[in-house]
Amino acid sequence: MNTKQNGATVAMVAVVLMAAALTPGLANAQPAIQGKFNLPCTTYWGSAVLPAGEYTFTVKPTSKSVDVIELRGAANFRHMAFHRNQQGSEKSSLTLAKSNGIAVARTLYLADIERSFTLPETAKAKELLTKSQPIEMRKIAVVAAE
Repeated sequence: MNTKQNGATVAMVAVVLMAAALTPGLANAQPAIQGKFNLPCTTYWGSAVLPAGEYTFTVKPTSKSVDVIELRGAANFRHMAFHRNQQGSEKSSLTLAKSNGIAVARTLYLADIERSFTLPETAKAKELLTKSQPIEMRKIAVVAAE
């Protein structure tokens, strides 16, 4: 991992810790949300590269605008994500930018809690998509865990 990525990770952790310290009861007030989805191909999710397959996830609120998304499946991964409230009639989904058998996760929308997460895109993921044409935007169904 290069110095810029390390600095960005440290800054993100600091922001989350400060937000959690300023709003101590908020994380306990909101329950974790669980669900699952199936990745059709190798997918870049922030700095993680996730193999194709079925994944379950848990979204744990940590502050008013930051949640922790934990993925479990062929690869396990924990990611801090900023969210925005979004009302809409669409169903929960994971939007992928896909080309030549590789995808980049762009957004995760959870209809039950009306939240949309914009997922970070690394320079390597951007480069892969730039070199690959055409790019297909694809929505993967996300279902609530039982």
